[in-house]
Amino acid sequence: MSDAERRTLREIEHRLSADAPDLAGVLASGRPRRMTCAHVLAAVFAALGVLLMVLSALGPSLASFGCASLALLMRGYTWR
Repeated sequence: MSDAERRTLREIEHRLSADAPDLAGVLASGRPRRMTCAHVLAAVFAALGVLLMVLSALGPSLASFGCASLALLMRGYTWR
């Protein structure tokens, strides 16, 4: 890596740590974040959706899957 690239990388790291210190800390530690409330809600709604689908309640199971998707989307995840 050239000196110019190293300086550019240091500048990017400095800006990131100034703009988003929480994100910079997570990236520097290399550890994934803990499970959040949105993940727990999504898991509960998904499990409920599977149970309702097994019980042949198609409408409520689709609503439950929709709530699980909404919980993840509200957290900031996208489908891509």
